[in-house]
Amino acid sequence: MILREAGEQDLFWVHPNAAALVRELHSGPDVVATLRYPSAFGSLALGEAGADRWTFTWEGIVRPRIRVRAAGAESDLATVELPWFGWQGRPWLVRFAD
Repeated sequence: MILREAGEQDLFWVHPNAAALVRELHSGPDVVATLRYPSAFGSLALGEAGADRWTFTWEGIVRPRIRVRAAGAESDLATVELPWFGWQGRPWLVRFAD
């Protein structure tokens, strides 16, 4: 199953191994995407779904945001702005480049 098809179904993240720095996005029993962390203490995550690859980079503490890029690209596809200090109950704002 590809990610686009899975969007019509319930999706959930699974942490398959407590020792591994990887999460799997499941649609039923199918893994449709993965998110890998090269380092336990870094700000970088690598996403993969089918042939598509992205990088997710966390920036900031007071006004955190996540920059999303196609793997190897220099420009953002999107940024995700989180509430100040991760304040609960506030929405995340997603801004797409186009």
